Amino acid sequence: MTEPRKIGFRTSCENEPEPMKQINTAEESKEQEENPIVMLEDYIPGAVYDAQGNIVTYKSFNAAVKKIRAEARNLNWSALAKLILYSSLGASILLLSYGTYKKYFDTKNIMNKVKTEVVSSKEK
Repeated sequence: MTEPRKIGFRTSCENEPEPMKQINTAEESKEQEENPIVMLEDYIPGAVYDAQGNIVTYKSFNAAVKKIRAEARNLNWSALAKLILYSSLGASILLLSYGTYKKYFDTKNIMNKVKTEVVSSKEK
């Protein structure tokens, strides 16, 4: 009968790691002495550095422009929504205050009410 499998670390490793090899830097140093300046164009064609030192490619530039346009569009819609909200609130407050003024503070309206009350009380 086979033994049940145990979960955990192996006691013996079948794949032995290779010993570390020393890196030969003599050839690399000769190449660096011949061409000490490495241009970004050698690695990424058409790429440039921006003011913060980030690498900018054509695709990343277009993506950034699209992101900024989308944010601006979103801000425009939110500004329009706020304008509609605040203007409707202002209009409703003006209408309410005008109605209150006409009902309670307009002297012509108050005098007409008093006259009608006096006339109706005299008739009774």
